[in-house]
Amino acid sequence: MTHLFITGTQDSGTNELRDILNADKRIAIGAGRFQSHAWKNWSLTQDLYEAERFFDTTADLEIDAKVFGSNSELYDEMADRFDSCTYVGDALPMAFLQIDKLAENFPGAKVVMVLRNPYDVLASAERRARNSGRSESTQFTDTAFAAWVRLIGLARPETQPSGLDFHFVLHERLLLEGQGLDELYAFLGLDPDPAVAASLEAVTDRVRNEQQEVADLASQYSTAQIANFPAIDVYRKICRELAGNAT
Repeated sequence: MTHLFITGTQDSGTNELRDILNADKRIAIGAGRFQSHAWKNWSLTQDLYEAERFFDTTADLEIDAKVFGSNSELYDEMADRFDSCTYVGDALPMAFLQIDKLAENFPGAKVVMVLRNPYDVLASAERRARNSGRSESTQFTDTAFAAWVRLIGLARPETQPSGLDFHFVLHERLLLEGQGLDELYAFLGLDPDPAVAASLEAVTDRVRNEQQEVADLASQYSTAQIANFPAIDVYRKICRELAGNAT
C-alpha cells in the first residue's frame, strides 16, 4: 500500500478529484477528516491511515467527526475494500503549505497537486467571502493568491522535498475538458478503470454548471493585476508541458 495525497488551493478541485478516484476500487481517498491533525502541530501520521484508525471517530476532534458524518456513505463503501487497496490517503487542500512535514512523515508517498488558473482562484475566494457575509473580500483574495503562488513554486523540481513523488493536474483540463486522466493513471502506475472515466464525466458536468458564477466574478480581475508575477510564467509553462505530454 502506498499513501496518496491530493492537495491544492481552496476550491481548486481537490474534492472533485477525490470523488473521481474513489470510483476505482484500488484507491481509497478520505474526505479530509484529518485536516485538524494537519494543522495542529502537524500531527498527521501514518497510523491515521491504518484501517483501525481511518474508520474510527471516537478519538477525533469535533471537526473530524463532522467531516466523517457528512461523508458516512463514502467511508462505509471504502471500509469494504480498504485492506486490498493499492493507494490510501486523503484530500487535504492547503497541505502543500506543510509539504516538508508531509515528506518527513510519509516518505515514498505520491502527491497530486491540483492547479487552477489564478483568476478563478481569486473569484472563488471572492465567492467564499460573499457567502460568509463578509462585505470586504480583500483579505480572502490576497490570502488565496499568496497560497497559489506558494503552490506554483513547488512546480520547480529543486523546490520539491525529496521522498515524495509529485504530479500536477490542471483544474480546467481535467474537470472542465475531461482530459488528463491517462497521464494521472500513468503516474499511479495503474491501468485506467472504466468506472473512473464514468465518474469523471459526471463530475465534469457538475463543475461546468458551477463554472459560470466563478467566471462572472473572475472577469473583475484584470490581467494587469497579476500578469507580472513570475508565478504566472511558471503556471503557463506547466500548462504547455501538460498539454504537450498528451500529444
